[in-house]
Amino acid sequence: GLRTAMSTAPAVTVAAVQMRSAFGQVEANAARLTAWVHAAADAGASLVVAPECAVPGYASDDLRQVWHAAGRPIDPWFRGRDVMTAAEPVPGPTTDRFARLARDRGVYLLVGLIEKSGRDAYNASVLLSPGGEIVGHHRKRWPWPAVEPAWATPGDLPPVMCQTPFGRVGVAVCYDIHRVKRLYRPGSLWTLLFPAAWVDVEPPDLHFDRRFPAVARVLGCHVVFANRCLGRGARWFGSGESTIYHADGRVAARSPERFEEGLVLAELPTADAT
Repeated sequence: GLRTAMSTAPAVTVAAVQMRSAFGQVEANAARLTAWVHAAADAGASLVVAPECAVPGYASDDLRQVWHAAGRPIDPWFRGRDVMTAAEPVPGPTTDRFARLARDRGVYLLVGLIEKSGRDAYNASVLLSPGGEIVGHHRKRWPWPAVEPAWATPGDLPPVMCQTPFGRVGVAVCYDIHRVKRLYRPGSLWTLLFPAAWVDVEPPDLHFDRRFPAVARVLGCHVVFANRCLGRGARWFGSGESTIYHADGRVAARSPERFEEGLVLAELPTADAT
């Protein structure tokens, strides 16, 4: 098969998009993400990572409204919304739209959506190339047990291993990070793309400051953690603070904000420069 020529540049700018996604507002969220991708490209980014379920939204800010698939059990605390109203095939309208954007701006772009395949819905992230093609397709392997059994079928695709000009990238979505060593061997990746809609009942410092850096060190790769942010009234922890980690676990860049949207940008050495 074709091999992607490695970049001769010693470093590349990567971006984590930290954004709000209104639950179920697909068009508004897609427009919002489009603006952030333009901003990232304007800032020189060649690789842009959007949060988990950035386009359909993951849940309402108060976590009361969640997606629901017919026939699946749902905790009575939640109000379910039919997941098929936001689910779409891959390829489909959202991947087509963002493939054009990736091509127009010359970036690799990871987009979070809900994928419809037959009667199943998957928590999916799709990697689009500067050529406007789908070059990575990840279905979240381990849906978050608190919310996602109401709608998400566990992912069944092989791990993403996409050779870019900068190095090989993989994908893990949110809760996947707890078992990421089942997906990737140490030394197999240049960078792990890690979109999330992190929710916690306590401050997430243990994860953001210890566990995620440990993943970078164990796998020997950079980690781009792109997290959604909630509104200021949110009672849950885990919002914002999107972070790009070096392969040794050091923080390359982090959003200081929990409740404000923004871009996190960092220059990372390419695979052949390390």
